[in-house]
Parts: sequence; structure tokens; C-alpha cells
Amino acid sequence: MIIEVQMLLHEQIYHDIFKLIADGHYKRGDLLPSEKKLMEQYRCSLAPVRQAMGQLEQLGLVERRRGKGTFVRSNDASDFRLDLVGFTGALYNERNEWIYKTKRVEIVRADEELAEKLAIAPGTEVICVERAGFFKNMPIQFSRHYLPDISFYDEIKKAGDIQFWRFLLEGKLGLHMTDAVDEVHADLAIGELDGMFPPYKGYPMPLMVVERISRDRSGRIQDYTVFYIANFKVGGNTVCHRYVITGMKNGISAVK
Repeated sequence: MIIEVQMLLHEQIYHDIFKLIADGHYKRGDLLPSEKKLMEQYRCSLAPVRQAMGQLEQLGLVERRRGKGTFVRSNDASDFRLDLVGFTGALYNERNEWIYKTKRVEIVRADEELAEKLAIAPGTEVICVERAGFFKNMPIQFSRHYLPDISFYDEIKKAGDIQFWRFLLEGKLGLHMTDAVDEVHADLAIGELDGMFPPYKGYPMPLMVVERISRDRSGRIQDYTVFYIANFKVGGNTVCHRYVITGMKNGISAVK
């Protein structure tokens, strides 16, 4: 769902360039637009441009070379890829350190955007479930699930803190589904997500946003989920949208 967020100018510049890098518009080693071009583009002074670039540099996304400009930081490609099955496996090998808490179970009316995702009419009632995932007490994932069949509401409400969403759908509700990743993109923990994830190096947490649609054997959509996955470390690897986005686009859908 689209959320309108008011940002300061340096935050807007930072957010825009961050997404262009994370989504692959700028590759590692690419030269970013000059400070002068960014000043012209955003119709601003030098200060917000330099503040935004400083934030990106602190995150390790760019490096500024005196007299040459600002470049997307060059790293070995293997540093930016992590098999998502290995990623979830690393987490679930330490089950005692990994928990989910159900934050909300409600029946809501689908707006036009949600209705299109679920292939239903706008205004139709659907179940909305919000869950927060913690690894070693650190918030790393927030997920919002939408189900068009509201007859499951009581069963989901009684389930309490749902540790395995798929187990609930298949084991308890009798649904048998196949998954498809609908969209993967980068974002920051701002707006409604601001209080859900801690700052990263003093700035909004980088997030991978994964939209997943699940269908039953007849092809009907039974579940639409949006995952927000935070930047964190597991097994010596930094896990963030820019590290696993390639695997997600290749069809891996092992997010729980």
C-alpha cells in the first residue's frame, strides 16, 4: 500500500540515490551525478547534497574521490549475493534465537491497490495480519499478510504468535499453495516503519521489500504478503535487500 511521507530535502536526495543504487540503476564502480547536477535537479544549495552523500558514504554505498567525484563502492560481486535458502537456513538453525510476534489481526476493506493484488473488488473485506520477526531479540523483519477468505479470521485470531505462516495456512487452514515473488525493491524504514526497526549507523534502516502472492491449486489468490527485511548480520554476512535481491528475482521465495 502506498504511504505518503514528508521528508527533508537531504533525506529525499539520500532516499532517491539509495534506491537507484540498491535497485541496480547504478552499478558498483559507476560515477554518480556531480554535486552541481544534483543541486540543479533538486533546486537546492550544496549543503543538503553533501549531507545526503555523507549518509550514503557512512553506509558504505559510495566513496568520494577527491577531484574525481562520487562512485558507487566497488566490491566483489560475491559480497552482494547470498543464497536466500542459506539465509533462512542460517536463521532457522538457531530456532531458540528466532521468534515471531503477531501484532495485529483485523478485517479491513481492500483499497484499489490491494484489491488489484488480490484480484477482488475494491471495498471487499479481507483479513490483515501483521507480524514482527526477531533474531536474537533484534527486529529484522516485519510482514503484512492479506487473505481474501475472511472465514479464517477466528482460527488466525486464536493462533496467537504465529511462528510459521505457511504451517498455519497449510497445516491448520488446509490451504495448499504455490508462491510467486511479485515484486522486490529497496526502501528505508521511514514513515509507518520508522519505529519498527532501529537506526542503522544513525540513519533509517535499509530494507528489502518483497511482495509475494500465493495461489491455490486452482490458481486463485489465497494470500498476498509484503515482507520488510532489515539490514543485519548472520553468519558473518550482512543481509540486506541489495545482497539478496538477485536471488529473489530468480524466483527464490523462502521468506517465512
